[in-house]
Amino acid sequence: MSREVYRGLTVLLAIVCVVLLVGLAATFLNYSSALREKDEAIASLNSRLNSFEEWLRGNITYYEGELSSLRGELKAKVEEAEGLKAEVEALKAQVSDLEGRLTAFRGGKLIPVNLKCEDVRPLIGNTYLRVYGAVCNVGFETAYNCRLHVVARQADGVVAVDTYIVLGDLDAGSWRGVDSKIYYTGGPLVGWVVTAEWSNETSAVRLEKLEISTAYATYSTVKKVWTVTLRVKNTGVVDAVVVDLLVNGRTFSAYRGQIAVSPSLDNGLPVLVGETVDVRITVGADGFTSGQSITITLHTLSGQDYSKTVVLP
Repeated sequence: MSREVYRGLTVLLAIVCVVLLVGLAATFLNYSSALREKDEAIASLNSRLNSFEEWLRGNITYYEGELSSLRGELKAKVEEAEGLKAEVEALKAQVSDLEGRLTAFRGGKLIPVNLKCEDVRPLIGNTYLRVYGAVCNVGFETAYNCRLHVVARQADGVVAVDTYIVLGDLDAGSWRGVDSKIYYTGGPLVGWVVTAEWSNETSAVRLEKLEISTAYATYSTVKKVWTVTLRVKNTGVVDAVVVDLLVNGRTFSAYRGQIAVSPSLDNGLPVLVGETVDVRITVGADGFTSGQSITITLHTLSGQDYSKTVVLP
């Protein structure tokens, strides 16, 4: 090989080597640049990650505090609810107690006020039991058909008195004075019991009805008087009390002793539901004649009148 050819090959190889070295350098520089970019991206991501972790730790601490606070509030609310439940149970017990007390006073309720009894045995005149004082309605509603049931006994156990003192209706909060004489016969009284009685009505219609089933008159030639007998029955749904008797439209007491009534009407004559009572009216001869028609009217505490006409024989 000639020296020119060898020299040409050497130059060519040198050029190829230079080209290769330049390409390798360019590739190295390119990869170095890319690597730097990746490192910078990784560093940025690490920085963001660290920031996020720091933020997360701070927020975890905050929310843990919030959660602890909420748990404390929840516990306090639960304890408050338990306390309120206890208060509610206590209030329910109070309501139940008040309802019981209210039930006891629902309607009318009579109580005696300084109500006393006295066995009066005068030297002249009939013996009697005096009942005096007052009765008060402490209930929340009207007490109807109020009366005092009086029972008195003598030493031998005999019941000398068993009657009623009629008071009528008493509105809530009102009171009525009592001063009655109950006549009896026999020995002194050794004991007595006075019981207040009444009825409560809320929805039932009060209906009083007396029926005079029999009415007739007889004449005594010895005493010169007529005796008129009325058989009276209470067919209503409430007790009735006869407080006056009229003859021809005038109260019997206006006849100045010419007319007497038995049983006495001094304390009212109770006629209980379903009960039958005989009322006898003694009529004197002064002012009345045989063959005369007279109208007898029973007047009750409720204001009702029941009449019957008879002819004197």
